[in-house]
Amino acid sequence: MNGRAVTVRLSDVQAKQARWLWPCYIPLGKLTLLDGDADKGKSLLTLDLAARMTTGRAFQDGASCEAGGAVILSTEDDLEDTIRPRLDAAGADPSRVVCLAGVRASGRKAVSVSLCDLDALEEAVTNPTQFPAGFILVRIQEGRCSLFAATAALSRSRRGLPRCRRESSP
Repeated sequence: MNGRAVTVRLSDVQAKQARWLWPCYIPLGKLTLLDGDADKGKSLLTLDLAARMTTGRAFQDGASCEAGGAVILSTEDDLEDTIRPRLDAAGADPSRVVCLAGVRASGRKAVSVSLCDLDALEEAVTNPTQFPAGFILVRIQEGRCSLFAATAALSRSRRGLPRCRRESSP
């Protein structure tokens, strides 16, 4: 089916101020990509951000940081020997971090999660028992080609969570 273009005259758009998680670096409610060569610190940076956000500790430049929760989906790093030790070293509050570790369908054994499981990711970030006040950060560490598929699920969840913030690391 061929679609038709939908246009909006810019004079009909109401301008509004951008909101920032970390002023001038990470906007709120927008997709932020960290891209770079392997072993250059992208994962450490995202875990440092998670630690700061779960405790409300200021950013490196002194900017304030609102405390909230973090959701981590990682297909590369192990929870026990990589993610938890790094979060502990960064001073995170682990009670405010949820790792999407698997997906269980129809009572079967849980299987590894991937970005093909967008419904599970959306459920994790909108679960009020996990994050009664909403989540701040979603750290996704998986191939770039599937990253954009996750944006749709996160955008849908953002409608119900005005504090939604997300960050992704390919």
